[in-house]
Amino acid sequence: MKILIIEDEQSNATRLCRILKEIDNDVKILASPTSNKETEDFFSKTEEMPDIILADIQLGDGLSFEALKAAPQSIPVIFTTAYDQYAIKAFKFNSIDYLLKPIDKDELKAAISKAFKKNDSNTDAIKELLLSLHGEDIRYRERFLVPYKDGYEVVLVSSISHICTVYKDTRIYLKSGSFYSISLSLDDIIKQLNPARFFRVNRQFIVNIDSISQLKTYFAGKARVYLKEYEETEIMCSRERVPMLKSWLNK
Repeated sequence: MKILIIEDEQSNATRLCRILKEIDNDVKILASPTSNKETEDFFSKTEEMPDIILADIQLGDGLSFEALKAAPQSIPVIFTTAYDQYAIKAFKFNSIDYLLKPIDKDELKAAISKAFKKNDSNTDAIKELLLSLHGEDIRYRERFLVPYKDGYEVVLVSSISHICTVYKDTRIYLKSGSFYSISLSLDDIIKQLNPARFFRVNRQFIVNIDSISQLKTYFAGKARVYLKEYEETEIMCSRERVPMLKSWLNK
């Protein structure tokens, strides 16, 4: 679990670090910026994005809302503050929870669990965190039973190149070049697949890591994903999701 803590009081930042370690001993604090400027600098220079942002609201150089405009919108934010008058504004951001200081361990634990369940990036950290929070064994789908002619066929997840929507039809494309239509939505499917193997690039595409041949930079910070078996298929990744895609591929 990778965390960015935005906090201008060292004692509060230290306490948050301690609580996070108690929740998940493998937590990694990427940085602890104390101002809007330091936060903006972090997002402009780093390639390793956090899974969650813990953000105080009132910083020495203004409200952290300004700095959070530089953060990818897909990263969930848990606000930690001594004041409750900013709650409505906070939820205009990708806010998961609004915790009042002093931060309670159980409340923070619940907020983090909520953040990972909501996050579509579905990284390995989700599996690890949910295991540590709930002590439950998480099993991912290994096959699909899909309609075919007068019956059904079994499609192994390992044989899938990518899954996408085409005119409201959800299709599983195999490495062999064939495809099947299924009744599940991409939202449902991504929750059932191993996040170490599958990544949702955008609203339309989920890709298998084994099928990606290369990424190419595009205008406005976007990137195009090329698949080994489907070189002509155009899959674009937004500027906000590119850092997460790179991090996923580089493990």
